[in-house]
Order: sequence, then structure tokens, then C-alpha cells
Amino acid sequence: MNPAPSALEGFFYHERQCWMNIEFVEYEMDQSIIAPVIYGAMPHRTTNKGVRLSASIVQELEHFFSLYPCPTIIEKCYAQRQGLPTYFRGDAYFDGERLWILEVNGAFVDGWGTALNLARSCGISVDSSKLVFPQTFACTSPVYAPEMNLWLREMAKLGKPLGTIVRAQPQPSHYLEPTYVYGRGGMGDPNLFPYCGSLLDQKRFLYYMERQWKGDLVKIPKHYRSPGTSWDELPRDVVLKFDDKSSEECQRARASVLMGKPKGKAPFLKRSFQSRQLIGQERIEPTKIDGKSCQLIIMVIGSTPVTGYVQYSHRQIINDDSVHGPLELMCS
Repeated sequence: MNPAPSALEGFFYHERQCWMNIEFVEYEMDQSIIAPVIYGAMPHRTTNKGVRLSASIVQELEHFFSLYPCPTIIEKCYAQRQGLPTYFRGDAYFDGERLWILEVNGAFVDGWGTALNLARSCGISVDSSKLVFPQTFACTSPVYAPEMNLWLREMAKLGKPLGTIVRAQPQPSHYLEPTYVYGRGGMGDPNLFPYCGSLLDQKRFLYYMERQWKGDLVKIPKHYRSPGTSWDELPRDVVLKFDDKSSEECQRARASVLMGKPKGKAPFLKRSFQSRQLIGQERIEPTKIDGKSCQLIIMVIGSTPVTGYVQYSHRQIINDDSVHGPLELMCS
């Protein structure tokens, strides 16, 4: 194995920085395995500095996703999903002993190729029996193709070769067999996966969960929504999120996440909040290494956290143009 050069200059600490449930780990990475590109033609920046989550946290995450967004919704649409599970991508910060679930994405659930590639390069085992997917795939833009192709290659390495990539269809109803789509799809068509993604992606569900969830290791930031909270009562440092990323309001704002309540009247955002198109979320400060914020991406099938990766970035809102490191989920 060749030691991997880190994409994080100055990112140095002892081989393991350990809390009881969360560990920073410096893995031995085979750099020859790392995919050079995962989005368009942009170089894939990686580091062998990763995070390991204890079995206790993984178990509580599974309990969280067994209730998310609502068992009734999941059961109601199960028969139409032809026996295939739901798929989620969770974004989380962490502080010492706990994870904070910032967002659960149900419409555009990408990152499988990145997570599996990083895991294999670092010798992290992934239970392939939990990797249950349709056999047909499509992406709505050519820039997503490198990561989707990487996903199929990594599945083959695990002894679970998937099917074929087909052309993305203009309408969800045009898919003739179960198809996993990279890109925001519609909802309700039995052949489009993630199934009912536009519905399950709505941010109101995390608001509902926050009101009832009583986790010890997995936490949800406090949420604010009209009419329970007025616009004037929102904290100044709140994070504002549009309930539906595909809504006209979100498209007009040109951003699905806004950091902080604007000074002044902000009539458009105030109307969006009052009409419940905009939700407030308590701001959680990320753990930082060498000035870079750390965010976990947790890939979930059904209610089971299966794999994931770590993002490191100087930005307030962390996207996939960040530096990527491995994530290891321990089993009991």
C-alpha cells in the first residue's frame, strides 16, 4: 500500500484523537485506488484522515431512520416500491460524544461511489448484503456520470455487479423498470428511485422529528416554523432552509440554505417563512481541524446506515467540492 498524500495541508494530529463514541483516525490509504474525478472534470481531493463512529452511535442512527420521516408514510408507499428500500443521505456535525443531524436528503441521494471508493482504499469493510439497489441507473446531467460509474465499479469489486446505465427520461413515468436516478427526480412513480424523493426530501420532516426525538447520541438542532414562531422571534444567527428545494420560492432565492436572518425587513423571506415555505434551524458549530469544518455524510438504505464519508472545508456551507476522507461505521 502506498501512503496517501493529504489534501489538507497542515492537517496534523496524533494518529488517533479519541472520544468514547467518535474517533479521528489516520488510515493507511492506497492512493492508487482513489478515483481521480467524481464530478464533471474537477479533480477529486482526498485525505486519509477519517472518522470512526462507535456501534452505539450507529445503532441510534438506525433507530432514528426507522422513525424518519414517519413509519406511516414509509409503509403506505412500500407496496408501490416493488420491495426496494428507501434511500437517504444524512448530513451531520459532531461534537465530542454526539452527532447533530443537520439535514436528510431523500431526492438526490448521491455519494455511493465516493463512499465505497474511500472505504476500499482504506481497508474499511462494508457489509455488501445491505447494498440493495435497482438494476438500472440514469443521471440527469453528464457531470454526475463519473460518480455514478464509480459506484457501479465499486459494487462490482464487492461482488455485486449492478445493471446498466440508461438515458435520463424527460418524465418519471417514462422509466419502464426500477431505475435509480442521480439528480432531483419527481415523486410517486413506482419505477423512479429514490422513491417519492421529492416528498421525503422536504425539510419539514426533520422539524417534526425534532419535536418528538429523544436521542442520547444522535441529536437534532432546534427548529423554528410558523405559526409556532413568528419571523420577529427568529434568532439572528438562525440557519434558514427552504422546505422544498424545487419550490418557486427556493428557485427565486437561488439558494436552498441561507446562513443567518438578514438585517432589515427582508419581505420575500418573511413571506416565505410565514407561508411555511421557509424553516429556521438552530446553528450548530462544526468541529474544526486546522481551521476546516468537518461534516459527515451518512448513506442510509431503509433504516440502516451502510457507509459514508467525511467532508472538510473552509466554507460555512459544505458541498461536495470539499476534501473527502473515509468514514467507518462500527458494528455491534
